[in-house]
Order: sequence, then C-alpha cells, then structure tokens
Amino acid sequence: MKKFFMCACCLATLLTACNNDVVEQLESESELKTKSVVETDTTDVLYITDEVWSELMSSHGEFTEYVNPQIVPMLSVESRTAVGYTSCTARSGKENVKCTFPADAFDKIGIPQGIYIVDFCEAKININLKTGEQFIALNESPNCGFKPDFEETRGYAMVMDGSRIVLTTYLTHIKYDMAGKNVNVWYPLIPENLKWDYSILVM
Repeated sequence: MKKFFMCACCLATLLTACNNDVVEQLESESELKTKSVVETDTTDVLYITDEVWSELMSSHGEFTEYVNPQIVPMLSVESRTAVGYTSCTARSGKENVKCTFPADAFDKIGIPQGIYIVDFCEAKININLKTGEQFIALNESPNCGFKPDFEETRGYAMVMDGSRIVLTTYLTHIKYDMAGKNVNVWYPLIPENLKWDYSILVM
C-alpha cells in the first residue's frame, strides 16, 4: 500500500510539472504573437517637415534653371505635350525610407496617418527633336510631378543632349505600411499620367 501511494505521488508530481511546462510554453507563444502584432519599430523614422521636404526636392546642383528665350512672333512655335515617362527610379540614397508626414499631407496623399516605407523617385522622359526643330520653352506643367529644386511647384527640369532633350520631375512612391501591407500610392500622381508641356521652334 505504501509503495502504491509513493508511485501515485510521483506520478502526480510529474503530471503537475508537465502541465506547468505546457502552460508556460503556451503563455510564451501567446506573448510572442502579441508582441509581433503590437510592437512597431519606430527607430530611424524620417519626419517630413518643411525643411526636410525642401531637402528632398533639391537636386543638389544637378540641374540649372533654364530661362525661356524671347520668341520672335514671325517664327513658327508649336506647343506640345508628352505623356508618361521613359524611366522612373528611386533617387540614390532615397529608397526604402521609413517616414511619416504632417497631418494635412496625409489628406493630400490619400492615406491614413502612420509610418510608411517610401521611395523618393525621379521620372524622366526623352524628347527627340527632328531636323529643323529646336526646344525653346519649358511651359507650365500642372499635371507633372514636382519640379526639382522647387518645394511645391509642379513641373520639370531639363537637360539638353544634342538633339535629345531629357526632362526630369520628382515623384513620391508610398510602397507599404509598417505591417507590410501593400499601399502603392504615388504622389502627386502616377508616372503613367505625367504630362510634360513644352514648346518647340520649327524652322
């Protein structure tokens, strides 16, 4: 009888220890799951202030301001609009930036307030001139991205390369949120809808 009692006590102790281990394991797993959902890494977040936005819109001397020349009335001038883009890539050092925006900017962009992974991009389009054509004027382009070196102005910068003209504008691509959910929002518009207005002198 005594031997049976001792065996029963040992068994009860073993079962209690196992149950405690199982409970601790379940609590540990539950804690890990809760942490993975609740905890958000907010280190190295770029807060987009006016000063930061100004820096992001700077080309750091890549472009020089083009001044439209005086147009002689007798010459043939054509206003043209290019649509879309030739290339659109993240600017060097400005890809996968963890950032958040001012409260009023979220409404403009059309996303909820929060922290996002963002690419600050440059879209380019090549304008190939025909014989007898000369690029003469950058026209106002309200349906373009942001003009490099100008904080809130819509438009583009220009570089001449022989008979080819390269126009550049800045876009912001909000890719996904901190939970990894795909957002895929472009600001101020998607690259496919870019409209570049300019004038050509036809001789």
